[in-house]
Amino acid sequence: MPRIQILELPDVERPDGTDETPFILIVDQVTEAEAEEVANDASRQRLAQESGARTVAVFRQTIDLPANLVPVDEDGNYAGPTVRIPVQADLDGFRAQVEQALDDARRRINAVHIQAD
Repeated sequence: MPRIQILELPDVERPDGTDETPFILIVDQVTEAEAEEVANDASRQRLAQESGARTVAVFRQTIDLPANLVPVDEDGNYAGPTVRIPVQADLDGFRAQVEQALDDARRRINAVHIQAD
């Protein structure tokens, strides 16, 4: 069964200030019949246009792109580097909100306790 992979190319800055990440669509492990089906330039150009790719490359053999390889250990678990992203919460006003909620809860408890007496 064919595989589809994406090979990202270097970012391009457009004149309007927006960025684009162009890519090549890689289709590998195709059968001979599938390879013949997209052998002409018109078919590949149509696929590229429909997918937004700069071009489409089709291979009968397996093509492993290093950027798409995920390192795994002998048990199949992810073995790549650990990514840590520091997160700083914006807690402005949080303390006041918690104190207000506690005060409201205390008032409701006291109101119920007074009614029970």
